[in-house]
Amino acid sequence: MLQNVTFGNTNTERFKFDVRGEWSQNYGGDGLSGPAVPNGKNIAVEAQKTYNISFDELNKNYAVTPARSKDTWYFRGTPNRWGTTEMNQVDGGDIFKVVVTFAKEDSYPRFKIDHFGDWKENYPANDQPIADCARYEISFNRATKQIEFPPKKLEDVATGACASGGPVSPGATYRSEATTFALWSPESADEYFPIHK
Repeated sequence: MLQNVTFGNTNTERFKFDVRGEWSQNYGGDGLSGPAVPNGKNIAVEAQKTYNISFDELNKNYAVTPARSKDTWYFRGTPNRWGTTEMNQVDGGDIFKVVVTFAKEDSYPRFKIDHFGDWKENYPANDQPIADCARYEISFNRATKQIEFPPKKLEDVATGACASGGPVSPGATYRSEATTFALWSPESADEYFPIHK
């Protein structure tokens, strides 16, 4: 495969596959992928575009795909409301990392890793659950498509919704003079409803 092949700026950018460099055995085709045709027509591409080009010598098939100038992986989960937080590539290799804080943004904290931020390729297949009220370094290997789990915990979080005085669990507290029910939702503060005898 040829990677990151950038073509010129004319309206007739095109190419062919030449086996020996002297045109006695060459292949063209119709479109950006398909069977390679002996002595076929030139394969047209867009001007000033960068492509990855592959040729299957055994089956005589080819493929021309737009190349990405940058490989990007994104963290998406409950802390950023499933938005896109770009991960950092480590030393130009296969490992991408990001530091994320989970702090009761959702009753079911979880996340995924998304390639290019368009949901077309994301991992794992199901949302990855994680313990709440903590700051983590999330690490992802693009070669194996695996998340390092459990992730490296950097610190516990004990502020905001994670503070000891934060929302209480729904339920009831019984006292002889009254029973108090506590209700909570993300949109409102704790509400207490005493029921007197």
